[in-house]
Amino acid sequence: MYHFKNKDRITIYENSARDMTVVQGNSTVIYPFYKSSGHNSQSDQTWFPWMGYFDLHPGQKNQLYMVKPNTQSMSASSIAIIQKYLGAGDKATNFISRMGNDEALAISCSLGGGEWHKYPKFREEIITADATKSYIKLLELESVKKMVLKAPKTNAPVSFKGKGCSGEAMEVQAAMATAMENVVSKETPKFVSAYSVQDKKRFPKTNELAGIAELSHAKAIRDSYISKLSSMKKLSSPQPQDSEALKSSVRLGPGK
Repeated sequence: MYHFKNKDRITIYENSARDMTVVQGNSTVIYPFYKSSGHNSQSDQTWFPWMGYFDLHPGQKNQLYMVKPNTQSMSASSIAIIQKYLGAGDKATNFISRMGNDEALAISCSLGGGEWHKYPKFREEIITADATKSYIKLLELESVKKMVLKAPKTNAPVSFKGKGCSGEAMEVQAAMATAMENVVSKETPKFVSAYSVQDKKRFPKTNELAGIAELSHAKAIRDSYISKLSSMKKLSSPQPQDSEALKSSVRLGPGK
C-alpha cells in the first residue's frame, strides 16, 4: 500500500457542483472536505467537512444530498471565537453545526478562503487558540484534478447504490454522488489511520481524537512489523535458481 511521505499534501478535485478534497487531521482521522457554494451554509467558498457519502433526500423524491457531520462537539472557546466574527445568528449556527469538532474547524482554517479570507483576524485567532492550535496544518497542494462526468442519458430516475444508501435517484445526481464517493474511497488508502469518516460513518467528537491517534499509532507499528516479516520471509525463501542448483547437485551426487 502506498502512503504519503508527507501527510500534509492534498489533491483538490474540481467538479461542476463543488470542489472537494480529503485531509488527514493531526489526530490521524481522515476527513472528506468540500468547498461550500454558500447557498445553504451562508459561508461561500468556505471549506466544510462531510461524511464522504450521500443519502436519499427525505423530503424530495429521487433526490440525493451530501451527508454532513452528525456530531457537534466543538469547544466553548471555539464557539465564542466564531460568534465574535460571525455573530450569534443563523450564519454562526450553520457554521458551528457543519464543522462538527475542533479539528475540522482547524483544518478548514488551514485550507483558508471563504470566511477565513473575509476575516483575517478570525483565522489568526483559531490558529493560536488553545483548543485548535494543535490541529492546524501546513497544507501543500499536490495537484488539482478535474472530475469529468458523462452527460445524463435520461431525465428519469436510475438505480443508485452508494456508500450510505441505495434506491432510485435522478441520473445526473447519481453520477455526481458516485464520482464524489469514489474520490474519497480512492484518497483514503493513501494515509495510515485507524479512522476514516467515510468508512466509520460516524463523525468523531473532539474528546475522542486523542484515543484515535493512539489507535492509529499502534496500527502503524503493527503494519510496519508485518511488512518487515513479509520482507524477511521473501529473503529467506529459496530462489528459483537456488532450487535448480540443489536439484542438479542431488542428481549428480557426491564426487560425480
